[in-house]
Amino acid sequence: MSLRIESRWKFYFKMKIMKFIFQEILIVFIAAVMFLSSCSDNSTTVTQPKNYFSDSAAKALVAVVENRDIAGFSDENLYNMFKYSITPVLSAIFSVPVTELNSLSLQQMIQKYGEPWEIQQILAAATGFYDKIIILNNETATFRSLIDTLKSLKTKYTIDMIFNIHGTQNSILLTDGEIMIGNLTDAVKSGNIKIRTLYQTCCYGKFMAEYWNSIGVVAVNGAVGNNVLTTYSPIYFINEWVSGRKTFENAVFSASNREIEKLRSYDTLLPVDTYILTPSNLQSSVQIITGADKNLLWKKNS
Repeated sequence: MSLRIESRWKFYFKMKIMKFIFQEILIVFIAAVMFLSSCSDNSTTVTQPKNYFSDSAAKALVAVVENRDIAGFSDENLYNMFKYSITPVLSAIFSVPVTELNSLSLQQMIQKYGEPWEIQQILAAATGFYDKIIILNNETATFRSLIDTLKSLKTKYTIDMIFNIHGTQNSILLTDGEIMIGNLTDAVKSGNIKIRTLYQTCCYGKFMAEYWNSIGVVAVNGAVGNNVLTTYSPIYFINEWVSGRKTFENAVFSASNREIEKLRSYDTLLPVDTYILTPSNLQSSVQIITGADKNLLWKKNS
């Protein structure tokens, strides 16, 4: 379906692409240590979650990773200006010859190598903890495919979801276009699908959380505005939550803090605070957690 990108998306896409370039350059300077210290939890005690789902049930993770193959004319021009400085860095990250990257546009590079890298990292973080992991991307990141996937899991699994996609106050952007969040949650409800949690990097996710809470999703996070902490936070969230030591709420906060700390550690090499972690960007990326049990643990301690 052809989709006309409205002005409300333009700022987000520019920030997303700029952030991607800077973060991928930063990763080259990261040695073996992948996990930075996060801020301390607000409480030293953990409230045991209510028994919404059986801990003995098999667990499934459904992750939707889709950037919709959109890069503006000005963004491509900016990328082309610095392409021959950036591609050697990306070559090391993606293990792809520089000549291959030099032949690609910005959007082609993100589609061919950026999204697969994100998917690989999510799989690596979730493997060994979830009994089934399904990633929806490109042609499978559609409204129908998402609902069908959830229906196929609903009788055998406790379902957690991750959305690494674009969003507005009342919609998300999938491969088949802009989906009103109310239409999606209505389809989940009518399909008698029970979802335990949703971790999302969507812009304005705070405003969509009430829809998910209304159909029984136990814990949901969401940014208050344009979210610039979207690349590493889903991976960090999985790491934090499946450890069993942090609640959903604390895992969300730790994931954001770790991404911020990781970027700021390298501000002497690149102007991270100038272009990404500005006060307004950090404020708009603040996460709000809602639901019947924000203190939900991935699995109760035995």
